[in-house]
Amino acid sequence: MDNFSSLPGALKDLLNGHVVFLYLCSYESNRAKTVKFLSSFEEQGPVRLLEAAIIKVVRNLEKFQRLSRPIVFEKLDSICREKFSFLMEQSETKQLSHASEMEPEPPPTPAKVSVISPVKNTRRTSKFKSYSIAIKTRSALKECEDTLALKKLWGNDCSAGNIVMAMNKLRYKDGKGDPRGFVTFLDNQKMPRGILPRYRGNRLHILFHICGVFIQHYTVFIKFLEKGTSCGGLRASLFYDFRSTTGHVQMQVLGLLGKLLTGPWMKKFYRAAVNQIDHVEAISVVKEVVTRLKEQRSPLDLLTQSNDFFGDALKDSDATLQKLRDPPKDEDLFKVVMEACLGAIVEVLERQYKKYFEIDLTKKLKEETKSARTHNIDAEEIMGMFSASKKRSPNATLCFLSCKMRAQKNKTVGFLDDMDTEKRDAILKKAVKPGQVQRQRRRVKQNDLREELSKRQAMKEQAKEITARNKLERKLKNIQIKDLEEKFPELEKSKLEKIT
Repeated sequence: MDNFSSLPGALKDLLNGHVVFLYLCSYESNRAKTVKFLSSFEEQGPVRLLEAAIIKVVRNLEKFQRLSRPIVFEKLDSICREKFSFLMEQSETKQLSHASEMEPEPPPTPAKVSVISPVKNTRRTSKFKSYSIAIKTRSALKECEDTLALKKLWGNDCSAGNIVMAMNKLRYKDGKGDPRGFVTFLDNQKMPRGILPRYRGNRLHILFHICGVFIQHYTVFIKFLEKGTSCGGLRASLFYDFRSTTGHVQMQVLGLLGKLLTGPWMKKFYRAAVNQIDHVEAISVVKEVVTRLKEQRSPLDLLTQSNDFFGDALKDSDATLQKLRDPPKDEDLFKVVMEACLGAIVEVLERQYKKYFEIDLTKKLKEETKSARTHNIDAEEIMGMFSASKKRSPNATLCFLSCKMRAQKNKTVGFLDDMDTEKRDAILKKAVKPGQVQRQRRRVKQNDLREELSKRQAMKEQAKEITARNKLERKLKNIQIKDLEEKFPELEKSKLEKIT
């Protein structure tokens, strides 16, 4: 490493050995400080790509363990003397961009208008995997973490993601967690029991909201984790990671994004059908959000920003927002993490809404999409109601659950309660007889269906038996009697004697 202690004057002469020396020796494995130093060069590109290149070089060199062997040492030395991989990627990118400028741009493809919601798309293409805002943000946080930093919580997610998942286990999961102890602690602290919603993973706003709650009541949760039930080492590991600088900075970044982006997103688009935003107008709103995200200059400005990314004023009286605006534990790490998260969000939005941004927003399109919803919360609500009803009444029939859910959604019960007693009784008495007839018809239909399925199953089994018998007959025609014992070893001796 002494050969790389003197750094070159320009970034173009930087080698992998210089980067490793900076990371391990000069800044004691502090990635944020290494990135900050390399960012001082005028030729450097995006911070997120620079940090990814540093991680790549360090991880490659960590594979070399037996340096006493000459072959291993020579290979390590050759890698250290190679040009910094970030510079090679930058030169390739410039060449590709220059070549792309010579080619004409393809015409925009027409896109069908559908639901506007940044939820995860399950379809995959050959070019890229589809990610949501929550997944891509957590991936960016994971890339910004120090590879040599100690984390005690189990999981391959970023520190904040592991903390949220572990706290969810501690709050809701029997056996691995301590739900009763958690609820007792919340009651003693006079905090609402539902302050931490159940974390289902990859939801748009849940992760960001929970991190904001953690920062708001940081000292309270530290107190609980310090003296709570061990839960097989879960509490101790959570206590260690919860107090770490990386975990605190990541939770603060996610909490701020929840107040500036995901929370206002839910408020803007997830509305009832009566006062929902126009579908075409929603496309323009998303385009303005992407523009504001790109124009964000300094991450530290977000701590004092008075408006969110939708242009609406923030409430200064919000207790969570006040805590999130406190100075971060590590400003350099905060800058790197926030820049990475903003870049990841812009990437997701531009990819998911690329076809929307290329559409010509005409009056005809606005009229055709007038009734289109900007979210899919109605379908998720029905599925949630069905799951809860089935869990509450496992032996209930689907017909009963369907009628119950329809009565709740179409407000039939409320409609009947508002009627006079005599009129309501008359309607119910008149509805009982048709209901019985309909139910009887369904029972007859179900019985007929069951009988038909039984007949088809019997015919299928019979066809299989005939096929097996024909196969056996063809096999016996080509076999001599003396070879039966060899060809059919499973045949009993008594049956074999009868045949012979």
